[in-house]
Formats: sequence, structure tokens, C-alpha cells
Amino acid sequence: MLEKNGFQNAVVTVPDSVKSEVIKLPERYKLSIRLDVVGVPMQEEWGTLDTLRHISDKLTGSDILIVSGDVITKENLRKLSDLHRAKRSGLTFLLNKPTFNLKTAVIPGSKTNKYKSERDLIGLSGDTVCLFKAEADV
Repeated sequence: MLEKNGFQNAVVTVPDSVKSEVIKLPERYKLSIRLDVVGVPMQEEWGTLDTLRHISDKLTGSDILIVSGDVITKENLRKLSDLHRAKRSGLTFLLNKPTFNLKTAVIPGSKTNKYKSERDLIGLSGDTVCLFKAEADV
């Protein structure tokens, strides 16, 4: 997906246990994108922010695109990044209306007591984000 959208480099975080296999993917699938594969210790149950802290020394560009591993999209991510730069945005979202019932959906991720089941609320006014807050904080 990133290569098709013109990205040439990516930092990919994966569990330590599969790092050696993921490193082989560009060669196996004849990809030209350069992957910097970083192992993450699974016993820690890190979320996105902890993982970003772990790789912070690798985040050297002025613009950083964070893509969840379960994203499937036909959207042109290069256009999204170009729009981000053109608008001189501090933060840009790619949002979509859910295709499932949020009240009955099974939430992925850790089921331990460390993390509570929660969701983020995002309020929009036109194409401007006017609210971005954890539901628990409202």
C-alpha cells in the first residue's frame, strides 16, 4: 500500500518473535520500499504511543505518517500527505464512517486490566477537527 502510493522508506514495528520473517518480505514480494523493521517486546503490551517512544530516534522527518497494520484502503495516501503539507497542518486524519455497529463490535487489542475498553470521539466542523478526546474524559 505504501509503495503503491510512492513512499520509498518505512519504519515497521512488529513483535520481536516475527522480526526476522518480516525483514525478508521486500525480497520475497519484490518490493522496492526500504523497510527498517524494529522488534517490539510483546510482554509489555505496548500501545501506539509506547511504540512510537521506542522508535523515536528513527522518526527524523518533518512529516510522519502512522498507519495501523490493519488498514485496508484504496485512498491515495500520497494525496493525503500532499494535502497535509499544502495546508501546513499539524495533524491530518483519514477517517471513514464505520460499516459496523460500534456498540456491539468486539474491540481488538489487550484484554488485560491494564487497558480499559474505550474509544476516541472526533468532532468535525466541515473538514476541520474541532474535538479529539477520549470518551472517558468527556
